[in-house]
Amino acid sequence: MKGLIGKYNRNRKFIWLIIGICIGIYAIIHIINVFLGQGLYEKDNNIGNITNNGFYDTSYSVISSEQIKEEYKDSINKTIKEFIDSCNNNQVEKAYNMLSKECKEVLYPSIETFEEEYIKEVFPSKRTYKMQSWITNGNKYTYRIELLEDILSNGKSTNSKKIDYYTVIKEEDNYYLNIDGFVEKNELNKYNQNELMKITITSEEVFVNYVYTNIKVENKTNGQILIDEGSQGDSVYLKDTNDVGYASFLYEEPEENLIVRKKSEKEFKIKFDKEYSTTIKIKEIGFTDVVVNYRSQNQKANQKLIIEVFNDKK
Repeated sequence: MKGLIGKYNRNRKFIWLIIGICIGIYAIIHIINVFLGQGLYEKDNNIGNITNNGFYDTSYSVISSEQIKEEYKDSINKTIKEFIDSCNNNQVEKAYNMLSKECKEVLYPSIETFEEEYIKEVFPSKRTYKMQSWITNGNKYTYRIELLEDILSNGKSTNSKKIDYYTVIKEEDNYYLNIDGFVEKNELNKYNQNELMKITITSEEVFVNYVYTNIKVENKTNGQILIDEGSQGDSVYLKDTNDVGYASFLYEEPEENLIVRKKSEKEFKIKFDKEYSTTIKIKEIGFTDVVVNYRSQNQKANQKLIIEVFNDKK
């Protein structure tokens, strides 16, 4: 034992130097791993966006394969940066005022709704971001936004990130944003009818990963109508111009919500599993499992009504 203590006393400076080096190496490896989890980012000094091995590209839309004109690119980038900066700094009113009229109408009708459902949910702490031009359609520019934790500001990392899609549009010479995946709202006002009912497709709300259709059902009978019995998975469907069908999410709705009382009208919002496309359009929406005189002795199932969306019928 005395021999060991003697060796330690003679070499203790060297031993502690080795221990210090080991601790330093471990700390450096840990820091590198944290930064790798964030994507080895570096800030672009011009517009404050984040680059990452070619991921960052605001000039070329990867889905629609279109080049964004140089005259628009800087304004679009600055709009997105200003919005995220406002969210980071809890400037709720400033961020809210950057939303388009349609975005407010569809998603955030009040500043209180925007603060509760977006600011507090998406920006509980400061975030950095990466962006990629995704789809260009006329004067609408959709970007994939990857929101990352800002570990330099927050002092920690849980490798938490959120993916959103921002669509930049121009209104009255100013640029505004559609956020939370929302792209646009289109008025349709297409209908079809028979002696039992009239179904009108009033509008569609297009998101990057799905679409909502707003419909109005008029019940012309003296009994109840169930717009979808749910016995078939694709009984309420959307079909595009390539004859590809998309199922609805009506199965998520309680049956009582799908009933139209006698001699009355009711509005519905139906979600379909169709991604946003600039070239593929909706051709028709079909209701193939409507039940007439529901819950009566004269109940009739499997009634059908197809609404052609892109035609001249009014």
